[in-house]
Amino acid sequence: MNFELWLFTIKRLGTTMDVAMTIFNSMSSDMQKKLRDEYDREYGNCSNINNDKGSKPKVRITVLKKECFPALQKEYLSNSKSGVCPLFEEGQVFIADMDSYSRCMDGKFCADAWDALNKYIYAGLLGGSFKKGCKNNKVMLACCNDGTRPVIFKLEILDK
Repeated sequence: MNFELWLFTIKRLGTTMDVAMTIFNSMSSDMQKKLRDEYDREYGNCSNINNDKGSKPKVRITVLKKECFPALQKEYLSNSKSGVCPLFEEGQVFIADMDSYSRCMDGKFCADAWDALNKYIYAGLLGGSFKKGCKNNKVMLACCNDGTRPVIFKLEILDK
């Protein structure tokens, strides 16, 4: 089963990847075909994504800025002087491809930040584009969901 079909199965069945793979692999070939057909109807045939003949899109993730809101930290955190995020440095760059995406950047990325960004990264890796309204639909800004010390990232789709 390819990675994109795993993700679709997870979404369709509301389960984790391991459980989705187990469920998918235990399905009859007719049920697997129905799921593949439903995937193709909703998302189109993405066979070009796993085509090893050509290069695939990548997404560059750059840490633009780290913010800190001391008043909010004082009011809401047990450590009111926790400061900016200790996990990233401004200017730090990560390159995501389909392989590193499927492994959640091999633990090199904050899980909460990954949760906030991964849908945009995945769209870029599938050859899509970012939000309408951006000056360039291959570049966007996004941030993690830490309300007292957010990190702002620039995401760039690197063409094939």
